[in-house]
Amino acid sequence: MSFLKIKALQNGDIDPIIKAMDLQLGDSVLDCTLGFAADALVVSAFIGESGKIVGTEANKYISYLTQDGLQNYIEATEDMKSIMKRIKVINANYNDYLKSLDDNSFDVVYFDPMFKTPNIKSAFMNSLRPFAEHSYITDAILAEALRVARKRVVAKDRMFSKELESLGFKEFYGGGARGSTKYGALIL
Repeated sequence: MSFLKIKALQNGDIDPIIKAMDLQLGDSVLDCTLGFAADALVVSAFIGESGKIVGTEANKYISYLTQDGLQNYIEATEDMKSIMKRIKVINANYNDYLKSLDDNSFDVVYFDPMFKTPNIKSAFMNSLRPFAEHSYITDAILAEALRVARKRVVAKDRMFSKELESLGFKEFYGGGARGSTKYGALIL
């Protein structure tokens, strides 16, 4: 899916995640829930070589597989390899990692936690679910993210969920006519 989104970006389409983050060339993004880096790949493609993307992944096995795949995938184009290699993978719980950072360390802090109500049609995510970190954004974690972000804190959730609204998110992007997810943004 990331490859299709990157191709669309290269053709001038702007993905909802890019709109939600209000990204510019050269921005820095902390992806607190990296997983297999699907969203980080799209972000890396957009922010370019002058940008910075760091992702935390709590599960050491997923972290290792993601890091290895990003650095060693051989069937990608040279452009895609460059996009992949710009992503720095950190094996850490995002709560601990956020606390270790200075104020205003990144332009955007991003969360894509495992949905409380899973999409049962997603075979890939359902196979990952038993190994993934299941913590959700709390007020304390959000306060850390707001401290670390210079421009925005962005989070992804199911379209029908009200979790982001309960945390104070008011700006939303994505969803569309057939979209099942939305991105909430807290603008600083």
